[in-house]
Amino acid sequence: MDYLKAHSLNTIEDLDTAISNLNQTAAPLRKQLKQNENRMRAIAQIKDAAAVHAKLKPIHDTFIKKNFKLTKDAYAAQHKEELDTFNKAVRTLMKLNGSTAVDFSALDAEFSALQSSSAELHTQLETLQPDISALKNIRKYIDMVAAACTNGKLLPNMERMEPFNVIYQTAEDGLGDTVKPRLIEAGADLDRVLVIDDSEVQLTLSDERIEKAIIENNARLVIIDPIQAYLGADVDMNRANEVRPIFMRLGQVAQRTGCAILLIGHLNKAAGMQSLQRGLGSIDIAAAVRSVMFIGKLKHDPTMRILTHEKSSLAPPGVSLAFSLGDEGGFRWVGEYDITADEMLSGIEPQRETKTQQAKDLICALLAGGKQVLSEDIDKAALERGIPGRTVRDAKRELGNALKSKIVEGRKKVFWME
Repeated sequence: MDYLKAHSLNTIEDLDTAISNLNQTAAPLRKQLKQNENRMRAIAQIKDAAAVHAKLKPIHDTFIKKNFKLTKDAYAAQHKEELDTFNKAVRTLMKLNGSTAVDFSALDAEFSALQSSSAELHTQLETLQPDISALKNIRKYIDMVAAACTNGKLLPNMERMEPFNVIYQTAEDGLGDTVKPRLIEAGADLDRVLVIDDSEVQLTLSDERIEKAIIENNARLVIIDPIQAYLGADVDMNRANEVRPIFMRLGQVAQRTGCAILLIGHLNKAAGMQSLQRGLGSIDIAAAVRSVMFIGKLKHDPTMRILTHEKSSLAPPGVSLAFSLGDEGGFRWVGEYDITADEMLSGIEPQRETKTQQAKDLICALLAGGKQVLSEDIDKAALERGIPGRTVRDAKRELGNALKSKIVEGRKKVFWME
């Protein structure tokens, strides 16, 4: 809350703008830093290959000078390992340097310049880090999803399932210093959280490595965070004709493998638009996917976040769920919350109680005056008011010791309050 006040983040639009601005500032810095690191790695490989080339060139030259096939074959057999190593060095030099001639002075100067540039980029990113960290908590829900998939622990309204492998690709957070600690805190089984190595070749949503990794690791969930970092350098995310084919192919991958693909995106700054038009990029992104969910904060309580299910093409949409962040209790689920994505994003919160609170009020009303009521009758009364059975069970648990129960007629449970 102190951070939000200090930065005048009073509305959802303010928060979205802050996230977008920080990402736009940090993304090119990270991209340049990665390019620097890749080039520095290439320079080291060039220098190593050049050293091998110089050392083994006399053996190669002697081999070339052999005029008779028998003596040439015998020499090749005798020096097979050296000649293979020499040829590998030549291929490396031609690929990375374009020639076997190496200008070590120029490479050293370039490496030194890259080191200085990387140090400056690290300083700039470290300056942004406090603000970025303050907004990262909103991704904790995603970590909870990954954890639940890998350790079998249930999220609210989630059906029990066996743990499975998850591929978690993120371009915004460091794997070792940020993602791993968050997953550990969420209780994930780290042996089941996998990452596609894109240190040398940047991964894109059209990359064949995604389907290959899903199949090889029997993954059932892929998380991509954020979408725009994996579209590809030549793709304009605002152009429907460029975005649609990418998502069509990605959907085919999901269909062939039976793997769910969760894409994390950010919102634009355009207030007053319908929720499905608030995502960065073309509206075709929301049109192409089968399900769209939003996470936002409540205007009256900056520590409260709401997960809403706005689009669901394959099943009925899920109920909105509230969770708390940033207070003394850390991350905790609050329960169902009666609000739509449009209401949440506009900052206009309806004066409605959560479903759990409605269920608690209903139970108290039914049991008023010391009445004893069968559990099935409570469930029936709740269902008539649109309150699901799972929410009734949550309400009973929250009522705690005030709610008494016993078994009657062999198997039926009756409740009363004292």
